[in-house]
Amino acid sequence: MRLFYKQYDFVVFLDADWDTQGKRNRQHFLIREIARLSEGKGKVLAIERPVCLITGLFRQRLKFFRRLKCKKVLHRESENLFIYTPFICLHNLLAASVPLLPILNRLLMKWQVKRLLHKLKFRHESLVAWIHHPYQLEDVGLVNEKMLVYDIFDDYSSNVKGKQLTNLQQRENCILSHADVVFVVSEKLLKMMKNRTKHVHLIPNGADVELFAKAMKPETKIPSEIAALPRPVIGFVGKVAAWLNFEILAKLAVSHPEWSMVFVGMYEGNSKLSGLPEYRLFSQSPNVYLLGPKSHTTLPGYLKAFDVCIIPYLLEGQVPSSSPLKLYEYLATGKPIVSVNISHVYSFVPLVRVAYSADEFERNVEEALKEKDSNICQQRLDVARKNSWKRRAEKVLEIIERKLEEKAV
Repeated sequence: MRLFYKQYDFVVFLDADWDTQGKRNRQHFLIREIARLSEGKGKVLAIERPVCLITGLFRQRLKFFRRLKCKKVLHRESENLFIYTPFICLHNLLAASVPLLPILNRLLMKWQVKRLLHKLKFRHESLVAWIHHPYQLEDVGLVNEKMLVYDIFDDYSSNVKGKQLTNLQQRENCILSHADVVFVVSEKLLKMMKNRTKHVHLIPNGADVELFAKAMKPETKIPSEIAALPRPVIGFVGKVAAWLNFEILAKLAVSHPEWSMVFVGMYEGNSKLSGLPEYRLFSQSPNVYLLGPKSHTTLPGYLKAFDVCIIPYLLEGQVPSSSPLKLYEYLATGKPIVSVNISHVYSFVPLVRVAYSADEFERNVEEALKEKDSNICQQRLDVARKNSWKRRAEKVLEIIERKLEEKAV
C-alpha cells in the first residue's frame, strides 16, 4: 500500500461540531489520521455545521455568542489540522422555503471559507472537498475543489419517506454526478451504490487499536463503579436508545439475574420506549446498570471489566447497512463478542458469535462465558490491527492520490 507522498489539502464538512462528537465518530477518527499521515505534505480544514444567525440565538446560544464575538471560530487541533465555525442566515432545509435565501447562504459560506483558505495558504490546484450527506449538496463546489469525496456511512433513505425521500434521493443523485470518489462503510451499501456510480470503494469503520488494546493490559485500572458489580458482566458501549433490541436485553436481564448487564453511554429515553413492555422489563431489572457517558480515553477500563461484549441492535432502519464502530473496538480488547445478524458483522465469525433470535443471542452469551481458548483473544486483536483507523486512512489516501493522478493526465 502506498503512503500519502504528494501534496494535497482537504476541506472536510463535518457531521457535527468537533467538540460534541464524543471522539467516537467516523469523521473524527479519519480526519485525525489523514492529518497525521499528511503532516508536512498537506493541511486539513474541518468545517463545523454553521451557526444560524436567525435561530442560533435560541437553539445554539453558546455557539452563537462565541461566533459573534469572533472567538475560537478557528482553532488549531494539531500541526496541520484546523477546525472552523462559519455562520449562515438560516439552515438550508428551512432556507429552501424562503426565496433567494439558499443563494445568500451559499455566498456567505463561500466568502468566509475563501478568506480562510487564503489565510491558511491552501493550494487550490490540489484541493479535496469531503462531504458525507445529501443535505450537504449546497457545499458541492463551494471551495472550487479539484476533487469531491462523498463518504456514506449510513443508508440515509431508510428512515424517510414521501416528499422528504424524493428530495433526499434527488440531492444524492446530484452529489453522485459530481463525486470523483465515493466511500461506503459496508458491503450492503457497496452493492446499492455500484448501480449508481462507478467510483465507489468500501472503507468500513475501524478502531483506535492502541487505545482499546489497553483493556488486555494488567496495568489498566477498572473504574470502581463497575469493579464492584457481581460477575459475570455483560456489557455494551454506546447510546441506550430506540434502536436497541429490548426484547433481547429484557430476556438476558430477566432470565439471568446473576448477570450484571452494564451499559456505558448516553441514555436517550422517550415516550415510545416507555410504552414498550420489554423496555419496562429491561429498565426495571435490578441487574441492569446504566453508567452513563464516559470519556473516550477511559473506555478501556470499563471494557476490561466486561466478560462478554454485546451488539444488540434492532435490524431495521440504518442498522442492516451499518459497520458498527464498536465491533472493531470490541475486537481490540480481545473479549468475546455476541451480535445480532448484521451482514457486515457476520464476516467476522467465528471471532464474533452472531444470533438470529433472542433465544440464540442468550445461548451465544452463555457459550461466550465458557470460552477458554486464550489464542482467540490474540486473533481478535490481530484482526483489529488490520482494521485500524490508520489502515483506513492509508487506503483512503491511496485511492484519492490515484484518482488525482488520473485527473491530472
